Amino acid sequence: LRVTDKRLDGFHEIHSLFLQLPGAESLVIRTRPRTSKDLVRVYNYPVKGQNIIFKTLCLLRSLGIELGPLEVDILKAVPPGTGLGAGSGNAAAFIGWVRNTFGVEVPRFLEAEVGSDVAFFCSGAGMGLVTKAGEAVECLDGTLPLSRMVFVPRWRSDTATAYRLLDEDAERVTLSEKEAAVECLSVMASLASGEKVGLLPNDFIPVLVRGNKAYGEYFSRLEDSGALAWGISGSGSALFALYERCPS
Repeated sequence: LRVTDKRLDGFHEIHSLFLQLPGAESLVIRTRPRTSKDLVRVYNYPVKGQNIIFKTLCLLRSLGIELGPLEVDILKAVPPGTGLGAGSGNAAAFIGWVRNTFGVEVPRFLEAEVGSDVAFFCSGAGMGLVTKAGEAVECLDGTLPLSRMVFVPRWRSDTATAYRLLDEDAERVTLSEKEAAVECLSVMASLASGEKVGLLPNDFIPVLVRGNKAYGEYFSRLEDSGALAWGISGSGSALFALYERCPS
């Protein structure tokens, strides 16, 4: 994950390899009587601020898409603040449900307005190169021939705070889009051939490690476990490791 630029509108441009994991959360959607209001409930983990499903509903209706009052239960399994994109995945699933159920054209630009990761999840790609502010997705065929493990630590990472720390980091060397693309292709080629890569590039790692030394302890343990590569998912806090896939 490389953050290649900060735009005048405040958004950051990235160059990143995304890998979709099997869904761990569920949405239960019901229609409500016409005289009712929308009702969105979240179970298992509290969500601060406006829920992403509410945000999606408001954006859809602002385009004149008539859905009628809805009741949505979000059965969360992934804590917010882990950088795993569970909320974006739920938004993408909801947009897909609207497209299939009502047969309406939901414009692609709305995906990016909902959230930076939503366009990738809506693309249906198992793996993809994501650029610009997340809205540009190049779907990649297949997946990496590796097993993977994801670790969710006790602490959480706020995305807005992580970007602010990144902007304030005077020591950071920013890669150009071209440099990030070359680096990404090199890492993908090494992983595809089963080579050990080690700590995967992520511009958030330096600022996160400065604030929490436990990341470094995890990195050492993952290397000792025989992983080919390891890293932080998005802006944290979750970590992951990639291993040579055992023959079936």
